[in-house]
Amino acid sequence: MNAILWEKLSGSIEWAAEEFDGVMGVSIKDLTTGNTLSVNGDEQFLAASSIKIPILVELHKKAKAGTLDLDTEVTVHDDVKVGGTGVIKELGDVTLTIQDLATLMITVSDNTATNVLIDIAVMDDVNATMEEL
Repeated sequence: MNAILWEKLSGSIEWAAEEFDGVMGVSIKDLTTGNTLSVNGDEQFLAASSIKIPILVELHKKAKAGTLDLDTEVTVHDDVKVGGTGVIKELGDVTLTIQDLATLMITVSDNTATNVLIDIAVMDDVNATMEEL
């Protein structure tokens, strides 16, 4: 990223952090230049749904490697459904593709889809991929 864009991005993020009615944390590293920006980077925050992006990354990594077919169907039974956000919890036993589960995990933050996909992606693999990055 060129210096002008970096300055605009940094300024916008710093402004947003000052104006935000609460506490936010943002850390950015430009992998090309090595430039970094951190706002409250040493603060601890609850992870909440941030795990969903690494799960998605791992699913697509495995699909690209040919070890996972995103069109594979998975039946989600009532006994694995969890509360919180999402729509799967409102359905009976339902059969969805891994791609559909991933879409629900990201678009409506479906917690049941997330839990099912954790088992498919394998949490140790997700963590290893994030460490590689």
